[in-house]
Amino acid sequence: MKPTFAQASASLTPCVPFQHLITKDLTEIPLFELSDRANHKDALLVLHATGFSGCTYRALASHLSNRWDVFAIDFRGHGRSKKRSDETFHWVNFAKDVDAATKYIKRLGYDKISVFGHSMGAAAAILSLELGDQDIDKAFLFEPIIFKEPEDSAPNLDNPLAKLALRRRSSFDSYEAAYDNFTHKEPICRFLSTVVIDYLLSAFKLAPDGTVSLSCTKEDESLIYAFGGSHGAYHTLDRISNDVTILFGADTDTFDRTHFIDLARRLPKGTYQELKDTGHFAPMTHPEMLANTMIKADHTNHHP
Repeated sequence: MKPTFAQASASLTPCVPFQHLITKDLTEIPLFELSDRANHKDALLVLHATGFSGCTYRALASHLSNRWDVFAIDFRGHGRSKKRSDETFHWVNFAKDVDAATKYIKRLGYDKISVFGHSMGAAAAILSLELGDQDIDKAFLFEPIIFKEPEDSAPNLDNPLAKLALRRRSSFDSYEAAYDNFTHKEPICRFLSTVVIDYLLSAFKLAPDGTVSLSCTKEDESLIYAFGGSHGAYHTLDRISNDVTILFGADTDTFDRTHFIDLARRLPKGTYQELKDTGHFAPMTHPEMLANTMIKADHTNHHP
């Protein structure tokens, strides 16, 4: 039986940004610490999926904190970030958010910075590497949204996810009402309760009257999905010399497993790992399994 909102949120500490970064195109994004700084030599930056937030991944970070100091951002238009009035949400712009974060973390003195990206966040990591981000050492990418189709700079407004986003319910009478709604609907009903709470408290904004609404509006989310096939990252994967581990769930409904294997093989130092009994939202449903897989892959791909 799922705990109530009050029960699930009682032991969670607030997840608040410790720094606000300014990207190359003057967009303000927040940077979070998802773990205590444990004097690790290496850091890991978490890059969230469309519609979520950096703090949604705190459960995953808790299982990674023995290996890395873990940080996260909210991409532009999400969570506590800002967006430019002329923001297009072309995915190359998300790579600018990654670049700003890795540059800042590097200045903190870490020897190496790895990234974990989920879905759109994984594609943003690839785009950042393709654009020459020099601060990333390794990338662990869970089901990156990278299509084989030729690049088309125009958004595909007929994308089924773009249409679905416009029909999404994005506001509720309270956090409790939102929690009750999500814990009874796919796919969020399968998330760990603490993950649902972190999602609600970081990806939604609270109005003075107690109502809550998604920080990433359904119109913005729809446009993000519409641009999902326009970045052309597939055709330049061979430019990336970093160690990249492509991760995917055996029960995923995004791409066929052969697609993710193909991505890994197109990368000069690409490997892949399938997680059994998981789908596209493994970071939220099986964070410990995913973290253990990442740590094992990091050890396997260690280069002195």
